[in-house]
Amino acid sequence: MSGEGGQNALGHLVGISLNSAGDSGGGIYATNDSFISGGGIHKDVVKIDHNTANTDLDSNGDGGGVYLSNNSVIVVYRLFIHANKVVNGHGGGLYLDDSEIRAYTLSNSYNTCLEEGHIECNLFSNNSAVASVASPLPGFISLGSAIYMRNNSRMTSDEHSLRARFINNAADNGSAIGLYSQSTLDIQGSYFINNGDGGAGGTSDLSVFAVSGGDSVLDLSFSTMANNISARVFQINNFGTVNLFGSIVYEAFDVPVLPILALGGNSTFNFGCSIFHENESIGLIPNIGGSVVTQNPGFISADSLSPESSNYHLRYDSIAIDRCNDNGFGDFLARDSDLDIRGLDFPGINNGALGNFDAGADEVKVNDLIFADGFEM
Repeated sequence: MSGEGGQNALGHLVGISLNSAGDSGGGIYATNDSFISGGGIHKDVVKIDHNTANTDLDSNGDGGGVYLSNNSVIVVYRLFIHANKVVNGHGGGLYLDDSEIRAYTLSNSYNTCLEEGHIECNLFSNNSAVASVASPLPGFISLGSAIYMRNNSRMTSDEHSLRARFINNAADNGSAIGLYSQSTLDIQGSYFINNGDGGAGGTSDLSVFAVSGGDSVLDLSFSTMANNISARVFQINNFGTVNLFGSIVYEAFDVPVLPILALGGNSTFNFGCSIFHENESIGLIPNIGGSVVTQNPGFISADSLSPESSNYHLRYDSIAIDRCNDNGFGDFLARDSDLDIRGLDFPGINNGALGNFDAGADEVKVNDLIFADGFEM
């Protein structure tokens, strides 16, 4: 494997780029208790990009960017996983088989993935898991474009949830994330934007999240999903479970949150204090835990034609402000996507039934709103 090193304006950039593998692990192949670490305390950003797995187009090959198996570990911190691809396989960015994700956030300063060179957070963008046009496998369905986890893969840190931005990833099912066969993942303070392309680019894009089999569990809290171009947001089957709390799901109105047919095989969808764009796909949703259905969450800007340039922070009049409690936190830091402290009580807004935590990936601060709106509040 070869590496491509460089430096950006805000921090060092080291990486593994433009590699390929006939089988698994286009960029990194790790097995048998291997350990892979992300960026370090000196603001190094690990860039894993433009790697391809399974270039011989057969049925053996997974993990376009990284392949881990047999109790291996990857520390997801300051990772930029971009434009990796697997053909006739699963896990365009990360593939885990009986392996672990550990997530850490060391800085409390205001840093964002897109504005400051991915210094303090993780970005999964433009990864893909596709079927070969030249040699398609009969009935093949690619799974988990950014992250695919199977066979008891899990998160191991008791202190930190995975925090990242997932943008422009595509696969047949799980255009962002696929969890299978007793795998578990805890995500908080994250954005899922423009994943899938509506089946126009060689993938079916059946769902943003696919959770299936053997008690697989996705815990997703205080996150924002918007402008994804997949057939549905959640696909849950065969004893899979999704626990959604304090989040915003605001897709195009013809994209269902969870169709009846997408919840089968003794599977479970639990939610509380979340804002949805529709309720028809799963029937009449009661107002459990302060959940709101079919209301605009009030982003600063959310243009479906240019999702990457949109601003998914909350406006001063957003219904997401001060409406949740701290249920659903997977770590003690309780910070938002910008690493701001959560639970700030915004003045002049009546708290929701549960508390003063904002729904979605962003916790609004008074100063944020003053500068964002030019003192015209």
